[in-house]
Amino acid sequence: MQFTGGVNWTKTDFLIAGGLLFGAGIIIEIIFRKIKIRNYKLVLVSTVLIIVILIWMELAVGILGSLFSGN
Repeated sequence: MQFTGGVNWTKTDFLIAGGLLFGAGIIIEIIFRKIKIRNYKLVLVSTVLIIVILIWMELAVGILGSLFSGN
């Protein structure tokens, strides 16, 4: 990798990370366009961000121990 040798991402890792971030961005954009009540927007966007963080952590280090967890 560019700054350190401790990180070794493959093309698949970049595609998955990009898809995860792109999908979260699209979902958040839909929430902002469709939901009119501010409190609902806050709860839904927070939920999306928490889910993205949990998926990212699971793929990186396997906090939940699923089949998709990192090593």
